[in-house]
Amino acid sequence: MRDWEKLRAHHQQQVAQTYGIKTTTFAAQTGEIYMLPVFDGEPRLSGNWIVCGDVHLPTTDFDLAERMLEAAKCLNIRNLLIVGDLVNMEAFSQFEHIVPPPPFEVECKVAARFVSRLSEHFETMMLVLGNHEHRLLKRNNGNINATMLGHILSAASGKLQVSAYAYAIIDSYGTIWRATHQRNYSRITGRLGDQLAQKFQCNIITFHQHHVAQLMDTWGRYVVIDGGGLFDDSKMAYVKLIDSNMPAMARGFVILAYGTAYLMTPYPALTDWEVILAGLQKKSEKFDLSLVV
Repeated sequence: MRDWEKLRAHHQQQVAQTYGIKTTTFAAQTGEIYMLPVFDGEPRLSGNWIVCGDVHLPTTDFDLAERMLEAAKCLNIRNLLIVGDLVNMEAFSQFEHIVPPPPFEVECKVAARFVSRLSEHFETMMLVLGNHEHRLLKRNNGNINATMLGHILSAASGKLQVSAYAYAIIDSYGTIWRATHQRNYSRITGRLGDQLAQKFQCNIITFHQHHVAQLMDTWGRYVVIDGGGLFDDSKMAYVKLIDSNMPAMARGFVILAYGTAYLMTPYPALTDWEVILAGLQKKSEKFDLSLVV
């Protein structure tokens, strides 16, 4: 643990900036002074973003991840938000395994190569935490923080920023989106996003449930998207070896451009990549031209 303590001490001054968490002090009746964190510094982003989640390295659909990267290059979108579950963290799972999982060291090596590959194009990369990242943090009782987790997973010259929050707020050209890896799960597509839209009064992009859907909320005010994930469920023993009545897992990610979100999936009947990318290229050209004028 001495190495971890040194690393924590080294990054102690960076915690408030990286986490978005401040500290406050108060005096107990005994006169002793205590410091408590204040959780009011969630990531607030702006502009165009590629938004993905549920990568579940190393059980990942790397072909879809490459298509996502190529789409970002095509549209010159340089910002990437990963909304939780970048890595499985199977070594820290509370569930019993029916097939031996890859060691944590292997997961970290795969994550480092994956993040390094993405960093060849993306200038800003942020990871907000999912339940799988929380496996590691919980098992270590907070001795590993989000800053340190970023150093464990990233070999991209520190490009990967890790937030302690499980969501981020994006102001995309005046339209507000909340991209979240919420605690809850629903078997019904769109239901949780609908509830979150009413709670937070904004457009919602959800992950964690492994659904894909795009719809309006109950009152017709906000867009709700279930973003799927970059996982490959054919590599997941608990999904493929045993039947269940759980919904089928669906893959996807989101392009957030000029205030509008586009759900991208590998399913041709649902997503016409050529039409969407061509349309966004034209939109980008018109937007750039309007700035010049």
